Amino acid sequence: MIATSLDNALALHRAGRTGAAGEIYRHMLAETPDHPDALHLLGLVESDAGRHEEGAALIRRAVEARPTSAAFQANLGLALSRCGRYHEAVEAYRQSLALDPGHGPTLAKLGRALAALDRAGEAHAALEEAAERSPADAATINALGVVEVTLGRHGDARGRFRQAASLDAGFDEARRNLANLCRLAGGRAVEAQQWAEAADWFAELAALEPDAESFFRLAFVLSASHRLEEAARWYHRALALRPDHPETLNNLAHVELALGRSAEAEERLRQAIAAAPEYRAARYNLAATLQAEGRSAEAEAIYRDLVAENPDDADSWNNLGGIELARNRLEKAIEFYQRALDAAPGHTDARWNLGLANLAAGVYGAGWLGYEARLDQPAFPRRDFPQPMWYGEPLEDRTLLVWAEQGLGDAIQFARFLPSVAGRVRFECQPALAPLFAASSNLDGIPTFARGAEDDGAFDLHVPLLSLPHLLGARLDSLPPPLRFDRLDPARLAHWRDQVDRLAGGALRVGVVWAGNPANQKGRSRSMSWREMAPLGEVAGVRLFSLQRGPQAAEAAADPRLEPLDGEELSIVDTAAMMLAMDLVITVDTMAAHLAGSLGRPTWTLLPFAADWRWMVGRSDSPWYPSIRLFRQAVAGQWASVLERVRGELERLARPRGPE
Repeated sequence: MIATSLDNALALHRAGRTGAAGEIYRHMLAETPDHPDALHLLGLVESDAGRHEEGAALIRRAVEARPTSAAFQANLGLALSRCGRYHEAVEAYRQSLALDPGHGPTLAKLGRALAALDRAGEAHAALEEAAERSPADAATINALGVVEVTLGRHGDARGRFRQAASLDAGFDEARRNLANLCRLAGGRAVEAQQWAEAADWFAELAALEPDAESFFRLAFVLSASHRLEEAARWYHRALALRPDHPETLNNLAHVELALGRSAEAEERLRQAIAAAPEYRAARYNLAATLQAEGRSAEAEAIYRDLVAENPDDADSWNNLGGIELARNRLEKAIEFYQRALDAAPGHTDARWNLGLANLAAGVYGAGWLGYEARLDQPAFPRRDFPQPMWYGEPLEDRTLLVWAEQGLGDAIQFARFLPSVAGRVRFECQPALAPLFAASSNLDGIPTFARGAEDDGAFDLHVPLLSLPHLLGARLDSLPPPLRFDRLDPARLAHWRDQVDRLAGGALRVGVVWAGNPANQKGRSRSMSWREMAPLGEVAGVRLFSLQRGPQAAEAAADPRLEPLDGEELSIVDTAAMMLAMDLVITVDTMAAHLAGSLGRPTWTLLPFAADWRWMVGRSDSPWYPSIRLFRQAVAGQWASVLERVRGELERLARPRGPE
């Protein structure tokens, strides 16, 4: 009778009719209170119905009646786990495994209970063994992935969740866990600024959850990785789902501005502000966009609103300073940069810009100090030397390495400070300049070598070249003279002088440079086209010679108003020899101005309205180069009036003089 009742109850239990099965189990226990199977099965019914404590108590009685049953021990562990009594559950699972070693489902349950107790290492071992024994069990593999996330093994967890999802197409938990892992690992990669890794995680997140937030995350890290076109595409996808989302519009504008699409950037920012009028980041970025487009009055109005609302807005004060600096209003620029620093004393760009403004004003002490802020800027070309930096202390018996850090013109201008350093000095320069510096008697006793050249010379301290004026206390009224390049090859000098003499006849020999480095944004603003300079070649009694280098030299190809000075593999030493053969050099603000000025050649340097700090403001001469004369734009971006004045001066210079 008992056996028949048990069979009937099991059939009902397996059919899901647990209530009816439970009634039979209870009748059985009324007749035989310690019947192990009835206790065990009724305990399962109770636990499955959410009455976990009652279920655990019944199964424990079953275990006491039949202590050798691995299944009873395992299900006791399950019921205890459901009660949150994980320590007891772990013991029950271990008892079960002692009776049935290696049982995959029990190992999996043990792993989950250990994980609930934060015993991740033990949990991982149990779940890993369970997965080996049941490789098609998606739930176990998913649980193993969860533990690996806890252990920080994100790559392993990613593989587990993918595997679990592939084993069971309907296993949404594995996909949710994978998506959450992508958010977690991608976020941590962002915190560490590991942008490529973050992009990998967020790309998978976007595939799992193709929504606006996932697209936004991916676009953000692609932008930070400088993968701008990809970032723009994902921001557009995010906007298709959230057309008026202010942060997406703002960030897309940032990308479009970096891609040179300023009109599109402006439109996005205005959309962001329309959607969220108080959104300060979008308003600031709109001002910065307008400023970059040269619409400084519009930008200024926005910045002034921002600082009126928040007087501690250091970025807006800094950019207001930039607007005033571009107007050559140095006092106002200095005031605004100082306001930025008052609000944020560690503001690197404001310190740097204040330094530039002071240098332009001739306040060299404060200027050089501010110029040191470049060392803290992300774009500064740091050198990974094990030796410490030099801060101006006595060298005594130590050797100092000075290394060139910026452009060729900067190195030519600032190398004059090398002989002023008291002690043993070595100088590392750009390869293109090594032959030129080798021709300077000022550098006798200062070993000079090209960066990247074989060199075994040891040193104890190092310093970037442009820090020397600060460390040596350079003043406007006591600048060292330029280096002399007095050991140039006589044969090369004679070669170029003969060629220039032959081509010039009796005309005034004028070397010209009309453009700087096209890769340099500031270089572009300091440049003009050959078409603008070409009329100087029509002045009677003048012969123009091209000293232009780089791709812009092709602008003047076959123009009869300009003599090309061609040669194979021309070096900067050849350019110096050509300049020495000239009566006059006319150049925009580029390396050629520094070279001609150092050579002592009469040089007319043509400057934009807001010139680089080294040419100061309003001066027609330079304290750095006695032979240089400065011609400045009267209106930003307009070279015509500059060239008109230059042409008039050139005509007077070339006009034949009568008998005295």
